Amino acid sequence: MTARNVKVTVELSAAKAVRFDTTKGQATLRRQYSNCRYDKADAPTKAVCAFPGPLPAGAAYETDRPFTAAVAETGRQGLITYTVYPAPNTPADAQLPDSAPRGSGAPLGLRTVDGSLFTTYGRESAHGGVRFLTTRTQDRQVNGFNLKGQVGQTNDISVMDVNGYFEGDTYLTLPEGVSLGWHPSGEGHETLYCGYVDQKNRKVLCPAPLTDPAILRFRIDKRVEGAQGTISVKPDPEHPDADLTNNTAPITMEYVD
Repeated sequence: MTARNVKVTVELSAAKAVRFDTTKGQATLRRQYSNCRYDKADAPTKAVCAFPGPLPAGAAYETDRPFTAAVAETGRQGLITYTVYPAPNTPADAQLPDSAPRGSGAPLGLRTVDGSLFTTYGRESAHGGVRFLTTRTQDRQVNGFNLKGQVGQTNDISVMDVNGYFEGDTYLTLPEGVSLGWHPSGEGHETLYCGYVDQKNRKVLCPAPLTDPAILRFRIDKRVEGAQGTISVKPDPEHPDADLTNNTAPITMEYVD
């Protein structure tokens, strides 16, 4: 995919650094360009590329060749994000060491483009992203899991599918004797937590994660022998699900005396 059409409104008297990232684990970068450093030699997910300056304020550029990613055999989609920094202002957490592996091909370059339709960014950085889909069919799957603890205890557990994350919302029916525990609100963290959609019937929705997996904060209210719930994920209406039999799995209980 090409990171393109980035307008920088600072005058860059030194090199410009561009950081590329892939997310969600379904895609990795190709180690292509010799002026780019990568976080690892095989299947990297981060790259920092440096371009010589100065580049005049108000000028618009795009990469002169595609910045591509490879999708895993079972992957259906990916996301390449990019952030542009003036090299002296690149934050420490966006850098890679000089010893990081470099690409094996010719340097990635920049070429000027018409910037009249571009959005103007602030003086420190510019950022964006390119999402891509494959034509592969989808097989959404879930693994069952165990809720463990003492009666009266509240615990957290990450809710993930067999690939380590969900592409969509996840639905739970809590085992009898279990309820949702209190979680913070108004602090920006509440979107990580599973919430009720039907409290009377113990129906719970766990949101699709943006970065981190959803958190189920549960309270064991009473001991109910043989109590069992379910975890399920709905098929994507836009992509056929190859196997609906693995879209639901059990939630079991383990009581600690």
